[in-house]
Amino acid sequence: MKRFIPAFCLIGILLLAVPASGAALPQGELTSDAYVVMDAQSGQVLAARNPDKREYPASITKVLTVALGLEGHDPDERITLTDEAVFSVDRDSTHIALTPGEEVSLNDMTHAAMLASANDAANAVAENAGGTLEKFIRMMNGKAKELGAQNTNFVNANGLYDPQHYTTAYDMALLTRWALTVPGFREVFGSIEYKMGPTNKQPEERNFGTYHHMIVESAYYYEGADGGKLGWTPESHHTIVTVAHRGGLELICVALNTKTQWEKYKDSTKLFDYCFENFEPVSFAAAELPLPELPLYSGEEQAGTLVPDLAGEVRLAVPKGTAKESLLLQCDAPGRAADGEDPGVRVTFSLPGADEPLYTLPVQYRPVLSAAQSAPQEEKEPAGSKIHWIPTLAVLLLILLLVLRRVQVLRRRRRRRRLREQRLGR
Repeated sequence: MKRFIPAFCLIGILLLAVPASGAALPQGELTSDAYVVMDAQSGQVLAARNPDKREYPASITKVLTVALGLEGHDPDERITLTDEAVFSVDRDSTHIALTPGEEVSLNDMTHAAMLASANDAANAVAENAGGTLEKFIRMMNGKAKELGAQNTNFVNANGLYDPQHYTTAYDMALLTRWALTVPGFREVFGSIEYKMGPTNKQPEERNFGTYHHMIVESAYYYEGADGGKLGWTPESHHTIVTVAHRGGLELICVALNTKTQWEKYKDSTKLFDYCFENFEPVSFAAAELPLPELPLYSGEEQAGTLVPDLAGEVRLAVPKGTAKESLLLQCDAPGRAADGEDPGVRVTFSLPGADEPLYTLPVQYRPVLSAAQSAPQEEKEPAGSKIHWIPTLAVLLLILLLVLRRVQVLRRRRRRRRLREQRLGR
């Protein structure tokens, strides 16, 4: 059983903090069955309804498809369309009429999947990254589990309806948060239009434009919106992912199972307005956090120490008007750590008197080995090698003794000869 170190840190005088505007989230005015607003920097959830309820994502699936397709790949890579990529898509669904053997770039396909929501283009991205559609689906589910999306399962790369193809508002926000870190993703996600040149199969240009009204000039344009993706099937109804920034915050808004085309924009706008009007960012340097060093054990022997591996600042969103000094920080950490195991250190940030923390930060640690452990060890000879040298050493000693004995005999003979010669000379 782990022993925990209570590491409480009160920063200044504890004052109850409330949003400056005092506005309440307009729950009754929102029609989406499930939604989440997440701070892109920290992963902190600022607003939610049914965040863990399974819903059908439809084409917002392509957020993960495009991000995985770009990760570790050059947008200029060439792709040749296969029969499976083209013909596995229902021709009554959204597509850009790609044909088997058509040669295109990855950049063409990511933009076609994101802006035109082309299902054949999404398949092309998937095959390029995974080798086959089946392998890419495993990549999608593997990434979802890696990121902590516990209520998500994908069976295709495009989002076409399948009862086993589902996600949640929270999971979709997690996936989008990761996607924003993939090089090249933001450019595709925020594109308004794209021109795809002629190919070996299509002599005409193909032009794509986004259908997301919050990022283009329209009645639903939202200032600060940087990118987004829409989805719809009869089973999922309307789905939407949007990213926007204002006042030092970057927020991800996911709304699922919205019944009408325009309500998804209205809900997203109300959610963004509420969060931007009621929250602001605060930052903590690593030195301000109550993080202990942990003794590191290998078996029953202490091998070194685990120290926090926290670079830069920690930023989270707090209700507007909250003084940084009023926050309560608590660190839960084990009394010791075992070699090769995650110590599971967490720092929670809370408002005094609140039932739930504002944010929980998982902290990575790195080992610092003791001098005995970190010093290079001298290479020891096997016991057998010492035994091997004993006969050789004995022979050498015997030869040395014989040589010394011979030298002594020769010296005695020379002395006797000199003495005899001296006597005869007299």
